Amino acid sequence: MKHYYLAGYKKAILFFISFFLISSLVSALLFFTIDDNDFFRGLSYTLELSDIIYSLIIITIILYFNKRNKNIGRVKLSFSTNYSLIFYILISTIIFKILVDPIFRLNEILDTTLILNDKKPIFNSLPQNILIFIDVVLLTPIIEEIIFRGYILKILEKKKLVPKILFTSFLFTLTHIPSDLNSLFVIFIFAILLGLISLRFGLIYSIIFHSLYNFIWFIMYIFSHKYWQLLESLKFNYIYWSVIVLSAIIFLLVIKKITTDNTNKI
Repeated sequence: MKHYYLAGYKKAILFFISFFLISSLVSALLFFTIDDNDFFRGLSYTLELSDIIYSLIIITIILYFNKRNKNIGRVKLSFSTNYSLIFYILISTIIFKILVDPIFRLNEILDTTLILNDKKPIFNSLPQNILIFIDVVLLTPIIEEIIFRGYILKILEKKKLVPKILFTSFLFTLTHIPSDLNSLFVIFIFAILLGLISLRFGLIYSIIFHSLYNFIWFIMYIFSHKYWQLLESLKFNYIYWSVIVLSAIIFLLVIKKITTDNTNKI
């Protein structure tokens, strides 16, 4: 009985390790190919370009695997347009990003002597920003959701809800190391939400949630200097915490609305 219980998790770990090794190999080959090429070396966005190529290669491998594999089953990206659900997911994404902000700013909150407005404006070229957008907002969510909420959750589909969500979220968090502990905690919570969305509404909606979250990150990245100026003006006062509390209430109401509306279930 114990062997049967662990069998799915062993298979999931093997799949995760295989994906990690393949993606690491592709990343290494790209690094040595592009980094040593005189043409690419002259570009200011070499890293972003290599990320795009890497993502396209990984997506190609995933599509080939999805067509060929029989043991795990194919991942389906069926999509029935539900604009109200997409709207609620958009609101949830924005609110969630606000809610986790204090976790990212924990050092500044605990140590009031830290200077908040010392962040310099980011001056990327337009091609560089476009490549970052394509990579972070479009390609990365597709890859990560298909791998973790598609294949790995599918491998564990016969397991109980809580263990398989936590296990998949843990593996997802591992892929974001190195990061500070605050960021890893947020990533773990984020992964749990993605897993729940995928299981209830379908993989395509977890991709949308993931993509929207990364899009908000992208906007904050572009305007990071303005964002830190705003934090400096607020100094984590009652206005800042009032926004956090209000966001928590709205988030709970939206989640309740989504989970109790059976018409949204796919």
